[in-house]
Amino acid sequence: MATEASEPVRRRRYGAQLESALLEAGWAELVEVGYARLTMESIALRAQTSEAVLYRRWANKDQLVVAAIDHHRDANPIRTPDTGSVRGDLLAELTAESEALAGFFAIAAAAAFSGLLADTGRTPAQVRDEILAGRSLPPVRTIYRRAHDRGEVDLERIPAAVLAMPFDLVRHDMLMELEPLRPERIRAIVDELFLPLVQNFEAGRNTHVDRTGPEGDSRRPETAHRRTVQPQTVNSLTFSESAAADPVPTTERSLELFRSILSAQRKAAETWIRTRDLTFEQAMVLGYLQQRPGAIQREIARMSHTTPANVSLLLRGLERRGLVERRTEGGNERSKCVYATSAGIELIAGLDAAMAEVDEAIFAPLDDAERIGLQRHLDKINAQLPGTPEPRE
Repeated sequence: MATEASEPVRRRRYGAQLESALLEAGWAELVEVGYARLTMESIALRAQTSEAVLYRRWANKDQLVVAAIDHHRDANPIRTPDTGSVRGDLLAELTAESEALAGFFAIAAAAAFSGLLADTGRTPAQVRDEILAGRSLPPVRTIYRRAHDRGEVDLERIPAAVLAMPFDLVRHDMLMELEPLRPERIRAIVDELFLPLVQNFEAGRNTHVDRTGPEGDSRRPETAHRRTVQPQTVNSLTFSESAAADPVPTTERSLELFRSILSAQRKAAETWIRTRDLTFEQAMVLGYLQQRPGAIQREIARMSHTTPANVSLLLRGLERRGLVERRTEGGNERSKCVYATSAGIELIAGLDAAMAEVDEAIFAPLDDAERIGLQRHLDKINAQLPGTPEPRE
């Protein structure tokens, strides 16, 4: 006997399966609407459950967002490479981490700057270490254990801080720039910073500092006698021999200053953007679509250094607010073109002017001659970068 069709019954979820579904809904909501607009109610609606179910696990949205960020990161692990050499393994793992996590860092950093820091009482350093760093790693990474077994490195002689340095630098760069590192930057971290330090410690030339005092000498025999280093004068600047041996001291300082300027620009942009009830990523996409109307989702993902899935969620949130629209052109249903609506363009009107004021404030300490000189130096650097356009007049 025929019966009326009924809607499929949704199976109840329990335990780890339920919690995973809730955290996935929390991440999707964070990507789509941003931290400021996210609520426990909106996550419950997306997860097709009640707010009470959420509150039984997390006291507030701040705890849920932190857990959702952790869950998304841990659910997308990076495969450990095995190239046969510590240099090859490091280059491969740092590149994979940079490419895979740049979009994740952008979303997580946007949440932090949008209120997560203040709401949870975390410091920027705690956000970096607890949220962005990833799950707790073993005392020694797999690639280092393999290198030790191959006889490439002696883990008993190399400090943990040296082993962590390449990964700390990559995290720092991604947090500052929110995009994958250039290949030459990753090679510089490995070849100009990490490997020379490893070779130095392997050769027993490390200047170990004894902090136990004369009655408790715990230094290794080969480092118990510390050689006195006489200062040297180089180009009218005084360095110790150990500092002069640093391969790129000036370069690293210059790059740090560049990143500091970029960070100041981003913070100023986010302050302005928050007045429009947008996230940094949403404003970036709207600005991109204003310049390139009709872009496809893959192009937007490439521009924003995130995954197509995250871009889809982000566009859906903008679509709900009437700020973008997706159109099918040429009869191709599988590839829709994205346009910013007049409301979307109007919402970000004034951002360029606001950023111009910030830029002027940044360069205010320089007079005209100093600005011209700085531009010449930057043009010279830019001219030798791979894949960069010619500098504009």
